[in-house]
Amino acid sequence: MSDYQAIITQAGLNKAIDADQNGVSIKVTHIAAGTSGYTPSVSKVSLASEAVRIPVSGGKNVSNTQIHLTGLFDTGEFSCRELGFFLEDGTLFAIWSHPTNVLFYKTELNTVVQSFDLVLSAVPPGSITVDTTGDLSLIYSTEFVQFATAIMDNMMRQIEQRDAINNMAAELNLSKPLKG
Repeated sequence: MSDYQAIITQAGLNKAIDADQNGVSIKVTHIAAGTSGYTPSVSKVSLASEAVRIPVSGGKNVSNTQIHLTGLFDTGEFSCRELGFFLEDGTLFAIWSHPTNVLFYKTELNTVVQSFDLVLSAVPPGSITVDTTGDLSLIYSTEFVQFATAIMDNMMRQIEQRDAINNMAAELNLSKPLKG
């Protein structure tokens, strides 16, 4: 097993099977990060030292046996050594931890955008869906607008500079204007 592969808990498996038998699907809605490192087991119902729980920021069903989730960790300061993936009713569906490895370090000054793929080979196909808060690519929209504005301002300065040079060249009767 990979050092970075989450395992589905017994409670998560039970919920998935119940949902499948009732013809419904269950939703992974939250991701929790914690600070304790250990070897996870299917019997876990919570993280050992939960630091923060966030809504799933982005995600999709990749296939009937795999979902892709993205989380935006923007508060707190901690070393992430355990992760929990929670259903809409609060059930711990899947867990990841490692006795020595740190997945990421979150400071008060940074935002961590972390993606996860959950392989769902142990649950009925199609029984799990993703519930997201929106498109994570929009979180940087302000920064992209600022970059685009700066680029456009720079382009305008270059055009104005070229036009000024061409005007001076015309006044001096130079034969080759600058092209833009």
